[in-house]
Amino acid sequence: MSRQTIDDYLKDGRCRIIREQLGERDTQYVLTCAGAFVGSMTVTRMTNQRLCHAEKSLTCSRAFGRSVNGRGDARVRLVEHIRVNEVGRRRGIATKLYETAAKDACRAGEPLVSAYRVKDAHSNDFWAKQKRKGRATVVGVRHDAGAKIPVYALDCAKGTDLSGLGRMHKGEGRSKLDRAIVEATKRGYRVNAKGQVIGPTGNVRKCRVRATSKSRYAHCAFNLRVAGEVIPIPFARLAAYQKHGAKALQGGVVTRHRNDNALDNRPTNISIGTRRQNALDIPKKTRVARARHAAKKGRG
Repeated sequence: MSRQTIDDYLKDGRCRIIREQLGERDTQYVLTCAGAFVGSMTVTRMTNQRLCHAEKSLTCSRAFGRSVNGRGDARVRLVEHIRVNEVGRRRGIATKLYETAAKDACRAGEPLVSAYRVKDAHSNDFWAKQKRKGRATVVGVRHDAGAKIPVYALDCAKGTDLSGLGRMHKGEGRSKLDRAIVEATKRGYRVNAKGQVIGPTGNVRKCRVRATSKSRYAHCAFNLRVAGEVIPIPFARLAAYQKHGAKALQGGVVTRHRNDNALDNRPTNISIGTRRQNALDIPKKTRVARARHAAKKGRG
């Protein structure tokens, strides 16, 4: 299974997480795509006091006992193990496993605690990100060969949407542009069959041709004031959101023009996909010519 296949399965809803109870305390979460194993996580229920005395090298904060439901013997859920296939790395697989485990834990009033025994850069990056986002706090430190490994606990009061996609469905988006696109739709802006943007009063918004440093293509955009800031909204992005919903705003998803004309914003010409799929929309002759030009420029 390739990375592209996993991306396609995730978008098509062909991936699912199966819960397996392993005894009284352990729960295993297994994520499969089209029946094939992609990742798994094992979570153990225990009291915070047992966790803090599990190893001499582990030191818990004094507030940890009081911060969990106000009791010193409150239950928590410790991530004991997490495994993701190599092709599933950086595809949001681990985040989906964490989210499912976090929802179960918070529903039971038992906060999810990081896997302090797991020496994995990806796992550490995930928890560090949750702390930066204000969703997790450091509740302890494990000393390992001179290094200090933080132990984190998710704050159930901050919610269990660990990827940001849930907020996107509610209209908050990941970036200013995402939020502006959602806001424009709420206000009644729409893209008609001709690829024109129609305002709430029925007026046709002028196409302001723009070109960014990230793209060689000129594209149509219109300005919208959101929260006191004027944001240029590409016609194509608005059309993609109205056609495909929140999927159009997900990370790694780009807006595609099927005929490779970035000024043709008819909904029938707009689609979404990966950067590779977007590159394949360019005619083969053009792709070859650009590759040769780039190679010649590199040699010169």
